Amino acid sequence: ADLKKNSQKLTSVINKHGDDLHREVDFIIKKVKSNLEEIDSKQLAVLNKQENEIKRTISEIVQCTADLEKLLNSNDINLVTAYKSRNTEFRKLPPKLKVSLPSFSPPKINKEQLYHYFGFLSSLSMKIEAHDTTMDSPGADASASYKPLIDEPQIVKDINTDYGKHRLRSVSCLSGEHVWRSSFDNIMRLSF
Repeated sequence: ADLKKNSQKLTSVINKHGDDLHREVDFIIKKVKSNLEEIDSKQLAVLNKQENEIKRTISEIVQCTADLEKLLNSNDINLVTAYKSRNTEFRKLPPKLKVSLPSFSPPKINKEQLYHYFGFLSSLSMKIEAHDTTMDSPGADASASYKPLIDEPQIVKDINTDYGKHRLRSVSCLSGEHVWRSSFDNIMRLSF
Protein backbone atom coordinates (compact mmCIF):
# COMPACT_ATOMS: atom_id res chain seq x y z
CA ALA A 1 0.00 0.00 0.00
CA ASP A 2 2.84 2.39 0.85
CA LEU A 3 4.58 1.53 -2.42
CA LYS A 4 1.45 2.28 -4.45
CA LYS A 5 0.79 5.50 -2.50
CA ASN A 6 4.41 6.61 -3.01
CA SER A 7 4.25 5.80 -6.74
CA GLN A 8 1.06 7.84 -7.11
CA LYS A 9 2.66 10.74 -5.23
CA LEU A 10 5.81 10.56 -7.40
CA THR A 11 3.71 10.32 -10.59
CA SER A 12 1.85 13.45 -9.52
CA VAL A 13 5.12 15.29 -8.80
CA ILE A 14 6.61 14.14 -12.14
CA ASN A 15 3.48 15.28 -14.03
CA LYS A 16 3.55 18.68 -12.30
CA HIS A 17 7.25 19.09 -13.05
CA GLY A 18 6.59 18.11 -16.69
CA ASP A 19 3.78 20.68 -16.91
CA ASP A 20 6.09 23.33 -15.42
CA LEU A 21 8.77 22.51 -18.01
CA HIS A 22 6.17 22.66 -20.81
CA ARG A 23 5.05 26.10 -19.57
CA GLU A 24 8.65 27.32 -19.50
CA VAL A 25 9.33 25.99 -23.02
CA ASP A 26 6.08 27.56 -24.29
CA PHE A 27 7.08 30.87 -22.66
CA ILE A 28 10.51 30.75 -24.32
CA ILE A 29 8.92 29.99 -27.71
CA LYS A 30 6.50 32.93 -27.32
CA LYS A 31 9.36 35.23 -26.30
CA VAL A 32 11.53 34.22 -29.28
CA LYS A 33 8.55 34.66 -31.66
CA SER A 34 7.84 38.07 -30.11
CA ASN A 35 11.49 39.08 -30.59
CA LEU A 36 11.25 37.97 -34.23
CA GLU A 37 8.10 40.05 -34.76
CA GLU A 38 9.82 43.07 -33.20
CA ILE A 39 12.87 42.62 -35.45
CA ASP A 40 10.59 42.25 -38.50
CA SER A 41 8.61 45.40 -37.67
CA LYS A 42 11.81 47.45 -37.16
CA GLN A 43 13.34 46.21 -40.41
CA LEU A 44 10.06 46.74 -42.27
CA ALA A 45 9.87 50.34 -41.00
CA VAL A 46 13.41 51.04 -42.27
CA LEU A 47 12.61 49.39 -45.63
CA ASN A 48 9.36 51.36 -45.96
CA LYS A 49 11.19 54.60 -45.23
CA GLN A 50 13.79 53.75 -47.90
CA GLU A 51 11.06 52.82 -50.38
CA ASN A 52 9.16 56.07 -49.73
CA GLU A 53 12.35 58.06 -50.29
CA ILE A 54 12.96 56.29 -53.60
CA LYS A 55 9.33 56.81 -54.69
CA ARG A 56 9.59 60.52 -53.85
CA THR A 57 12.77 60.84 -55.93
CA ILE A 58 11.16 58.98 -58.86
CA SER A 59 8.14 61.26 -58.67
CA GLU A 60 10.42 64.35 -58.75
CA ILE A 61 12.30 62.92 -61.77
CA VAL A 62 8.99 62.29 -63.58
CA GLN A 63 7.90 65.86 -62.82
CA CYS A 64 11.23 67.28 -64.07
CA THR A 65 10.90 65.21 -67.26
CA ALA A 66 7.39 66.60 -67.83
CA ASP A 67 8.69 70.16 -67.22
CA LEU A 68 11.52 69.57 -69.72
CA GLU A 69 9.05 68.37 -72.37
CA LYS A 70 7.02 71.57 -71.86
CA LEU A 71 10.24 73.54 -72.15
CA LEU A 72 11.15 71.80 -75.42
CA ASN A 73 7.72 72.49 -76.90
CA SER A 74 7.74 76.10 -75.73
CA ASN A 75 9.05 79.06 -77.70
CA ASP A 76 9.33 81.22 -74.57
CA ILE A 77 12.98 82.26 -74.06
CA ASN A 78 12.29 83.32 -70.47
CA LEU A 79 11.41 79.73 -69.51
CA VAL A 80 14.61 78.42 -71.12
CA THR A 81 16.84 80.93 -69.33
CA ALA A 82 15.10 80.37 -65.97
CA TYR A 83 15.59 76.58 -66.19
CA LYS A 84 18.05 75.06 -63.69
CA SER A 85 19.14 71.48 -64.17
CA ARG A 86 18.69 69.05 -61.30
CA ASN A 87 20.82 66.31 -62.89
CA THR A 88 23.54 66.50 -60.23
CA GLU A 89 20.88 66.15 -57.52
CA PHE A 90 19.37 63.09 -59.20
CA ARG A 91 22.73 61.48 -59.90
CA LYS A 92 23.25 61.09 -56.17
CA LEU A 93 21.69 57.73 -55.34
CA PRO A 94 20.07 57.11 -51.97
CA PRO A 95 22.27 55.23 -49.51
CA LYS A 96 22.39 51.50 -50.13
CA LEU A 97 20.54 49.61 -47.44
CA LYS A 98 22.00 46.29 -46.37
CA VAL A 99 19.53 44.12 -44.52
CA SER A 100 20.71 41.10 -42.60
CA LEU A 101 17.84 38.69 -42.18
CA PRO A 102 17.45 37.10 -38.76
CA SER A 103 18.26 33.42 -38.42
CA PHE A 104 17.55 30.80 -35.81
CA SER A 105 20.19 28.27 -34.75
CA PRO A 106 18.76 25.66 -32.41
CA PRO A 107 21.32 23.49 -30.65
CA LYS A 108 21.22 19.74 -31.17
CA ILE A 109 18.95 18.10 -28.61
CA ASN A 110 20.90 15.82 -26.29
CA LYS A 111 18.64 13.30 -24.57
CA GLU A 112 21.10 12.75 -21.73
CA GLN A 113 21.04 16.49 -20.96
CA LEU A 114 17.25 16.51 -21.10
CA TYR A 115 17.16 13.77 -18.48
CA HIS A 116 19.63 15.78 -16.43
CA TYR A 117 17.45 18.91 -16.61
CA PHE A 118 14.25 17.00 -15.90
CA GLY A 119 15.54 15.18 -12.83
CA PHE A 120 16.21 11.63 -11.70
CA LEU A 121 14.45 9.11 -9.54
CA SER A 122 16.45 7.81 -6.64
CA SER A 123 17.18 4.10 -6.85
CA LEU A 124 15.14 1.56 -4.96
CA SER A 125 16.64 0.87 -1.57
CA MET A 126 15.75 -2.22 0.41
CA LYS A 127 17.17 -3.38 3.71
CA ILE A 128 16.73 -6.80 5.17
CA GLU A 129 16.55 -6.62 8.93
CA ALA A 130 17.54 -9.63 10.96
CA HIS A 131 15.05 -10.96 13.45
CA ASP A 132 15.97 -11.20 17.12
CA THR A 133 15.12 -14.89 17.27
CA THR A 134 16.97 -17.61 15.44
CA MET A 135 15.83 -20.99 14.33
CA ASP A 136 18.04 -24.04 14.27
CA SER A 137 17.86 -25.97 11.08
CA PRO A 138 18.80 -29.60 10.96
CA GLY A 139 22.22 -30.21 9.49
CA ALA A 140 23.35 -26.61 9.92
CA ASP A 141 26.84 -26.04 11.25
CA ALA A 142 26.38 -24.00 14.42
CA SER A 143 30.07 -23.18 14.58
CA ALA A 144 30.17 -21.56 11.13
CA SER A 145 30.84 -17.87 11.44
CA TYR A 146 30.13 -15.13 8.97
CA LYS A 147 33.12 -13.83 7.02
CA PRO A 148 33.47 -11.31 4.22
CA LEU A 149 33.01 -12.53 0.64
CA ILE A 150 36.54 -11.46 -0.32
CA ASP A 151 39.52 -10.91 1.90
CA GLU A 152 41.24 -8.30 -0.28
CA PRO A 153 39.45 -5.57 -2.27
CA GLN A 154 39.89 -5.97 -6.02
CA ILE A 155 39.95 -3.39 -8.80
CA VAL A 156 37.17 -4.29 -11.20
CA LYS A 157 37.54 -1.45 -13.73
CA ASP A 158 39.75 1.60 -14.27
CA ILE A 159 38.07 4.74 -15.63
CA ASN A 160 40.28 7.35 -17.26
CA THR A 161 38.83 10.71 -16.16
CA ASP A 162 40.78 12.90 -18.65
CA TYR A 163 40.67 15.81 -16.24
CA GLY A 164 44.36 16.65 -16.41
CA LYS A 165 45.19 19.27 -13.79
CA HIS A 166 41.62 19.26 -12.40
CA ARG A 167 40.82 16.74 -9.69
CA LEU A 168 37.85 14.42 -9.83
CA ARG A 169 35.06 15.88 -7.67
CA SER A 170 32.14 13.45 -7.91
CA VAL A 171 31.08 10.20 -9.51
CA SER A 172 27.56 8.89 -10.01
CA CYS A 173 26.73 5.44 -11.39
CA LEU A 174 23.81 5.62 -13.80
CA SER A 175 23.93 1.88 -14.53
CA GLY A 176 26.50 -0.88 -14.62
CA GLU A 177 27.89 0.60 -17.83
CA HIS A 178 27.32 4.37 -17.55
CA VAL A 179 29.10 6.60 -15.04
CA TRP A 180 28.72 10.39 -14.73
CA ARG A 181 31.77 12.20 -13.40
CA SER A 182 32.62 15.83 -12.79
CA SER A 183 35.55 17.94 -11.69
CA PHE A 184 36.12 21.48 -10.48
CA ASP A 185 35.93 22.71 -14.10
CA ASN A 186 32.09 22.42 -13.82
CA ILE A 187 31.77 20.02 -16.76
CA MET A 188 29.98 16.70 -16.41
CA ARG A 189 31.14 13.79 -18.56
CA LEU A 190 29.54 10.41 -19.27
CA SER A 191 31.78 7.32 -19.33
CA PHE A 192 30.88 3.98 -20.83
